[in-house]
Amino acid sequence: MKISPVKAIIVEDDPFAATQLRMLIQDQHPQCHIAAICSNGLEGLEAIQQLKPELVFTDVEMPVLNGLDMLKRVEHPDFEVVFITSFDKYAISALRLSALDYLLKPVSPAELEATLHQFFKKRNEKQRNEGVIQNFLHNMSTGENIQQQRLAVATTEGTHFIPLAELLRIEALSNYAKIVIQNSKPITVSKTLKDLEESLPAKMFLRIHKSHLVNLLHIKKLLPEQRLSLTNGDVLEVARRRWPEVQEAIG
Repeated sequence: MKISPVKAIIVEDDPFAATQLRMLIQDQHPQCHIAAICSNGLEGLEAIQQLKPELVFTDVEMPVLNGLDMLKRVEHPDFEVVFITSFDKYAISALRLSALDYLLKPVSPAELEATLHQFFKKRNEKQRNEGVIQNFLHNMSTGENIQQQRLAVATTEGTHFIPLAELLRIEALSNYAKIVIQNSKPITVSKTLKDLEESLPAKMFLRIHKSHLVNLLHIKKLLPEQRLSLTNGDVLEVARRRWPEVQEAIG
């Protein structure tokens, strides 16, 4: 199937990194046209307003205006964002929670290919990630207060933003997962439990069984026969090898 051209911009203060990324993109996907390379967020903001790209590759830390502040100034972002970053545990955690793509420096051809493949897949399926950029900015603003962060998950009904404090548990359903939320209907998503576990903070969520991930804040009490109850009344079995870890976690 023929892929229509895509207009993209790169916002990166390192000229070598920007040039390398442009060459990789053009080599792997020549239909992805780099309309501008900007050296800071202020230039990037002007390019977004004037060129209206479909795809924005942006560094996080930059002089004059960083990538986060640049996005805050875009009133209605109608483009996909791929962040380019060095290892920053807070930024990467927020990106995973927000279902946003990112590339670690130095950018590898394989990771770029996977990211562009995902972009074109969403584009062909006309998926819209409404609110994901704002959700990422919200998650970044909370710092280490992870209870105030939100998990972004896409379903056939759209993208849901679930406050972590209200997420009780996640249950594996083959290649799907059921997310149980406080005072709300469960949501089924086409992600594995492992995928979701990697997106969530380990200090708040614990795998108690091959098919269950629970929010430690919602464990009400431990029960006989290696079971536990949650604040909503659910009773779950704990795998024998996980039992000591559960006991230690809730102290």
